[in-house]
Amino acid sequence: MVSRSEELRQHAIPRTLKLTESPFDPMVRAVFPRMAVHVPRVVTPNVVTVAGVVATILAGTAVACAGLARHLLLVAAGLVFVNWVADTLDGVLARERRQTSRLGDFLDHVFDAVSVAALTVGPAFSGLVSPTLSLLLGVMILLCFAVTYKGEQATGVYELLKFGPTEVRFVVAGTFVAAFFFPGDLVTVAGHGLQVIDLASLTGITWSALYLAVLFWRYARRLQQLDR
Repeated sequence: MVSRSEELRQHAIPRTLKLTESPFDPMVRAVFPRMAVHVPRVVTPNVVTVAGVVATILAGTAVACAGLARHLLLVAAGLVFVNWVADTLDGVLARERRQTSRLGDFLDHVFDAVSVAALTVGPAFSGLVSPTLSLLLGVMILLCFAVTYKGEQATGVYELLKFGPTEVRFVVAGTFVAAFFFPGDLVTVAGHGLQVIDLASLTGITWSALYLAVLFWRYARRLQQLDR
């Protein structure tokens, strides 16, 4: 009689082909394997993944409180950078130690979504951005995730465009730093003052819509070819 674990292994979805085009890839390949060598063996890739998502939850909390203590914007920017390091290092560490797993891949995807929620819900409570804009940005990014993950499941290809998660984290961190140095309204549109994070959110919503359209088109075309 086949055990439940054996049955799951037999029917598990095969490893996917990952297509990434980030301009930071050469730097990641040059630097992060050297970092991985110095990580203690007791620190597993999944531990690093958890540390990364904790950093973004703390970052979102810091931004939520930044209306009362503006310097927390700088703290949040630093925590976003910590998240990027952890989110990059966990995969490198897993490959270097040959500890890649479906659990690790699952946690990575789920925690990415949690990070998006933290970094868009937190600012909505800060008073430094329109809550509508911040939450709409979160919805748009999560839609991009949904298309990517469903497309990966359907085609076996996990595709990221050139301006992907790595670049977004740097923009988010930079936005928090800019919001610290340039407080108050920068422009007024239809009687509504827009601060730094407002403008960044509007830009992010536009980018997300374009990103979503391109991903949808690429996956739809790939699925049409597979269906022939």
